[in-house]
Amino acid sequence: MSSVPSDASVYVDPSDNTTGSSLAMLYYCLEIAAIIFIGLGILPALLIGRVSRTVTWYMFMLSWMWFAITNTFLAGRHSSTEPPFPLCLFQAALIYASPVFTSATGLAFIIELYLRLGSMTPGLPISKSRLLPLVALPLLLNLTVFLEVITYGLHNRSAVLLNPSGLYCHITTDVQANFAALLIILLVVPAILIEALTAISFYYNYKHVYNNLGATAESSPSPFSPTLFIRTVFFTFVATIALAISAVSLEYPSSILKTGQTVAQASLPLACALVFLTQMDIVQSWSLPRRSSHKLVCTNSSAGTV
Repeated sequence: MSSVPSDASVYVDPSDNTTGSSLAMLYYCLEIAAIIFIGLGILPALLIGRVSRTVTWYMFMLSWMWFAITNTFLAGRHSSTEPPFPLCLFQAALIYASPVFTSATGLAFIIELYLRLGSMTPGLPISKSRLLPLVALPLLLNLTVFLEVITYGLHNRSAVLLNPSGLYCHITTDVQANFAALLIILLVVPAILIEALTAISFYYNYKHVYNNLGATAESSPSPFSPTLFIRTVFFTFVATIALAISAVSLEYPSSILKTGQTVAQASLPLACALVFLTQMDIVQSWSLPRRSSHKLVCTNSSAGTV
């Protein structure tokens, strides 16, 4: 659910200090803002028992925080000089691995939403054993891409260079970008299909459950959150637009499209924070006084257990 950094990033003429500095400031500010917002959103879920989330939600949010962190490794040293090779290779490996990681955690999160849809009837909890592959797959793919880039970089040291934008390191050949892009496509396409299937299933399950259980269903907590699902669909749409901008900028290079690709890449983590961390229970956990007698006003429709 994220774009792959590549040569499509805007080229900043080292002699144009104003343009380069402005782009760098915007790029790093967006990433740092995302790190802060995601951190503030995750803390209540970790520390306050009244804010409940599942492991795939944590992984999804933390993957986007990590995505933003990897893009800020060179913050404060915006220049055309090459950083030390170990640092450059390490960041390049993370740069290619982190979009795959976010896409995989996004797919895992969407699959869990679909599985929880099957548990809408009270008393039918989701099996934890079914969630194990959803946790393992994103970590395995992230490690695979990371080690593949590290291995390639060690054998092709001349290909590990600072991106023309000067914002991060990358691999000058297309092999790594194409490999990461292929994995992202294989993860995003099923995610979109499962979202469509979830929407259809939710419509029919909702009619069946609530027509049969009536008032009992209204008062019984459901492990599926419709509003959270809508937020997920919306963010998938935003991420798809970013992917489209990246693809177009690769096919039809221009300074405007390349700048758009760079800004879109930096904006995705912040968009994720704003979409998923503005749920009522999280917002109330920061805005209301911390009193043991106080109970968060949070309905299943606004937050859910995911």
